[in-house]
Amino acid sequence: MNSRRPDPEDADLALDALRSRLPARGGSRSDPTSSDLSVDEAILVHQAGYEPRGLVTGTCVFRPYAFGSWAPMSQSTELTAMSGAMHEARTISMRRLRNQAGRLGGEGVVGVRLGVESNAREFRFTAVGTAVARRARHGEAHPGEPRSADGVFTSDLSGKDFALLNAAGYRVLGLVMGVCVYHVARQSAATWLRNQTQNVELALITTALYDSRELAMGRMQDEGLGLGAHGVVGVTVQERTHAWGSHIIEFLAIGTAVSEPEGGHRGVDPKLAVELEDQVVSFDPHSLRGER
Repeated sequence: MNSRRPDPEDADLALDALRSRLPARGGSRSDPTSSDLSVDEAILVHQAGYEPRGLVTGTCVFRPYAFGSWAPMSQSTELTAMSGAMHEARTISMRRLRNQAGRLGGEGVVGVRLGVESNAREFRFTAVGTAVARRARHGEAHPGEPRSADGVFTSDLSGKDFALLNAAGYRVLGLVMGVCVYHVARQSAATWLRNQTQNVELALITTALYDSRELAMGRMQDEGLGLGAHGVVGVTVQERTHAWGSHIIEFLAIGTAVSEPEGGHRGVDPKLAVELEDQVVSFDPHSLRGER
């Protein structure tokens, strides 16, 4: 019996072998590509001098060992072991995403989406995006050679935003993130009873939420500084409780680190876009007749 531990990279290597057996379709390209870019995003990325190399993914099923890291119910504090575990699992997913993009000859991955599903014991992290590379000019060899994962940038910006940054002269350095798993203290029974008869801010909970968000944001910015970034754009902060309950919350701050152009910001000519499709408004017909 083969007791070799399964390697997640084996599936990627099998996919590469499958692609290599596909027949050429003519032209300079010998392999088909897939992309989750919309039609207008694909056109804008093409105009920016890039072309899609394929849809790439990275996955990590993770079971954190966090016993002994729980805080007393009356204390607001970060669960540092859990913060490190959640960050490590996402980092593994992103590394596999870059590895797959590098094998396709991609210089970067745009439109990266990080997802997580959880149950009482395990987490499944996924990273999905479209690998892109600079488009070969007429008469040049196609730049599709495999690349090292360390040289592949990542970004959660859409194809539109990536093309706009490129037109303005900014360089995308990579996707950066900060994680903080925080235990929010519970109120004492006396405080809870006293607050039932008056309008009052729950200062203990408010402070805990501010502190945990700032920790996540600070770590994201530190990752950006480590890449030599001048700033982080497209920042979002996600808040999840997973299966831990309402008093243990994970904050994920994520964005794209960029560097300013040496010659300064280049002006772009923005164009107004108006959606022509009417929005569908749903309603309950019973409410129009006063029925319940």
